[in-house]
Amino acid sequence: MVQYTTKNEEGYFRHFVRGFVSIWEAQLQLDWNNLESLPNWTNVKPDTGPHLTRLPEELLPAIGKFIYIANDNTEKGVLKSDGLGEVDLLVRCLISISRNLDNIPLIASCDYIGLCISIASSIIQKIVCGNCEFETEGRTYCLSLCHLLECLYDPYFTWRHFSPTTKVPLETLTFQPALLHVEVIPFIYDCFQTDLVKKYPELSIELLNVLGAIVSGAESSLQFLSSEDDGESQSHKEPHKAEGHNALRSVCPATASLIMSVISDSSIIVDVRVVALRAFSAMVRVLQSTPPPQVSHLHHSSFLLFNNILNQIHFKMSTLINI
Repeated sequence: MVQYTTKNEEGYFRHFVRGFVSIWEAQLQLDWNNLESLPNWTNVKPDTGPHLTRLPEELLPAIGKFIYIANDNTEKGVLKSDGLGEVDLLVRCLISISRNLDNIPLIASCDYIGLCISIASSIIQKIVCGNCEFETEGRTYCLSLCHLLECLYDPYFTWRHFSPTTKVPLETLTFQPALLHVEVIPFIYDCFQTDLVKKYPELSIELLNVLGAIVSGAESSLQFLSSEDDGESQSHKEPHKAEGHNALRSVCPATASLIMSVISDSSIIVDVRVVALRAFSAMVRVLQSTPPPQVSHLHHSSFLLFNNILNQIHFKMSTLINI
């Protein structure tokens, strides 16, 4: 493996990445279109992916370098379909690496997500407007990015197996999700301010799945916040205090209004609206299970707005819940 990353030639690196992705995707067998193929929290193994210590040291820096170049080319308007396909391979490479859950903190600490979202934002604007010369490649790339975000924020796939009546047992979750990147929620919100949800419902579903994964994947660590109220020392869990907690950061007026607009729009296909309803259920459960002092950092008017939207959305549940 080392020969393809140590030689100062892009061709060798690309060859290595293609082989790496081919081998590990065949081994991991994550079929995102088939729920049954995705493990749930009871049988997720934290070391199914390759550990970073067994990979070339140059791999992650090289991935970052070429994603940066792709983003620069996107901003200049010179990224072509073959270049976008290469970036998609890099994202899929990160997915495989992230399936060793010990790798998630380091992957999340790099600049990958911000750069990848910047590329995706530009692509989505173009494909919605109908002036994208690589629509198929663009949609494929955005789907891969959504799956990477799910792996980072919900490594045990709790969202894909979400049930409003079932809570994940905390003691089975050894690894915490990555802390939410600041670019993710605005990216999802902005996508739904376009015609994406009507023109590309399958991509809209995956974006809603990312939102649901952020909430559901972090829900179990809310129990640590409750423990803090009981006077237990949680200094070693400091990154998950309320103001930095993924679930609470993603439950906000912007995402609540997004969910409301999707569920209440009868022109949007049912499949999209059902996923939005499931995300709504996850958000409600987070608010219900969070101790009041832990949501005090939310602006009072924002909290009232979210409650108001919940009241408006409640009557929709009886219509969609049986679909």
